[in-house]
Amino acid sequence: MNHPGISRWQLAARRYGPRAVAPRHPVITMNLLPRSLVLRSLGASLALAATTAVRAAAPAPAGAAQQLESFEVTGTRIRGLVGEADFSPVIKFDRLEIEALGLTSMGEISRLIPQAFSQGSYDGVGFGGQHQGQGQVSDGSTASVLTQRTNINLRGLGAANTLVLVDGRRLSRSGNIRGSDGYDLTGIPVSAIERVEVLTDGASAIYGSDALGGVVNIILRKNYTGTEVTFSYENTFSSDTAVKGVNLNHSLTRGPLSLSLTASYQQRHAFAAVDRTFSSTDDWSKLGGTSSLASAGPSFGAGGFAVGAGIVQASAGNLPGRTTPFAVIPDGAGVAPQPAAAYVSVVGDSLGVPSYTGDRARYVNLISPQFTRTVGFRGGYDLKGGTQLRLSGGYNETRTHIEGMPVNFRNGIIVPANYPGNPFGVQVRLNKTFWELGPIQGEKFTTNSNLNFAGALTGRFGDGWRYELGASWNRSRLINESALDPVLDTGVSAPLIAAQRLVLFYDSRSSQPNDLALLRSMLRPGNATDRTDTLTWSASVDGPLPWIRLPAGPVQFAAGAESTTEKIATSQSIPDLPTINLSL
Repeated sequence: MNHPGISRWQLAARRYGPRAVAPRHPVITMNLLPRSLVLRSLGASLALAATTAVRAAAPAPAGAAQQLESFEVTGTRIRGLVGEADFSPVIKFDRLEIEALGLTSMGEISRLIPQAFSQGSYDGVGFGGQHQGQGQVSDGSTASVLTQRTNINLRGLGAANTLVLVDGRRLSRSGNIRGSDGYDLTGIPVSAIERVEVLTDGASAIYGSDALGGVVNIILRKNYTGTEVTFSYENTFSSDTAVKGVNLNHSLTRGPLSLSLTASYQQRHAFAAVDRTFSSTDDWSKLGGTSSLASAGPSFGAGGFAVGAGIVQASAGNLPGRTTPFAVIPDGAGVAPQPAAAYVSVVGDSLGVPSYTGDRARYVNLISPQFTRTVGFRGGYDLKGGTQLRLSGGYNETRTHIEGMPVNFRNGIIVPANYPGNPFGVQVRLNKTFWELGPIQGEKFTTNSNLNFAGALTGRFGDGWRYELGASWNRSRLINESALDPVLDTGVSAPLIAAQRLVLFYDSRSSQPNDLALLRSMLRPGNATDRTDTLTWSASVDGPLPWIRLPAGPVQFAAGAESTTEKIATSQSIPDLPTINLSL
């Protein structure tokens, strides 16, 4: 079929997506002082381009002119022959591809982007719970709670430097409390997505400095009528890591009014590290490597935990009368003090004692259990004269349970020389796992939520000119609840040790002489809340300049301005020390 004013290459690009090559047009871009401030940013851009119209050899019959659809564009404000033109490299995933590949989350889509840095966080896959997707598991620090988001980190420049848009509107960032701010895609239902466009080059001239690594624009479905209900179930054959989901999409069109409603729910089971051979142990020598538990993982003082009754370590040098700083608490030791002769010396190094180092892989998940629920609406109304009013809003929430580790108080317990039960008469460090407390160290419940509203007024005027006025408000929250950091809270432990209220040199597998609530209170609380409110105002105009013509055709003009204000509020159970963290 021949289309007037459209070249066959451009038709191929429309039909087959990014694999076809469309002719490029010369472009001149001028930026009017784009700025990005810590709490407020103001950006403006001006662009000119010359375009040419290539007509097909055979004109279409009279009255058969085709109306080309209007759609969002990523990375430019200049229109080409087929509604919009991309002057930067863009990867696109349309709805047909998403359905054909069976993708059910934004995390799965993000893994198909070649430019996405592997250290990004994808729905907790390889980053769930304590595992963190690294060579070794984490020790449960609540600083790692921020990885329970779905971020995209293009080219390794950081998740905060990859801008995420929904229908061309900014999301709010979360994670500011730890300086790990980024855009969370977890709560965006795949069933509501029409296509995903990824601008793989920096676009700070158009969008500001947070688009340094690139832009991800998620285009939602619209202008369709009907009801769609989908159910999904995924699982593995060897373990119960089921992912169950249900999605509802309902849309109607009545004259100038269009309205769509979406809702979704997804539940994901845990995927334990021991369910796969490659992650079932921290001892790499069992997997064909050379590292033992001690050399592969952190030392007793940096996250590793001691098996058995515990290890006593001299604070300096060797224990009195011994050639090593390490000795094992006797099995079955209770309240009654044990003589030094009952403590067996063991050989270790600066990282710990390999034969008494616990295998943390037994307690961690590669993927943490999680549920996500979303609800949203989109509406449009065609006013007179080609003017359209668009409104949208939604709420999504994702809750993740991060598993705990055995309680070992990461920074260790320093015991004075005269403490009851200390048989060595010198100050020692107690590398001990308090088995009676269970695996609660680092356990936490993380909730990520996003509430957003947006409105836009678009229209046309003159000969081929159009404008858009928009406003959006977005609130992102990250809540860390029931969290216990692995760090010993010395503000609690120091008075208890000074008053000698705790029995420390005992075997917790067979004896529980201490008040459990008292022991639990020595874990540093890690509850935290992070809230970011983002208000954005935008305006743009574009159209041809018929009085300025180049050999390729009339010059196209586009200008836009955007003002963004971010209000950030954070709170912690125990605030971090004051620091300055500027993201420019």
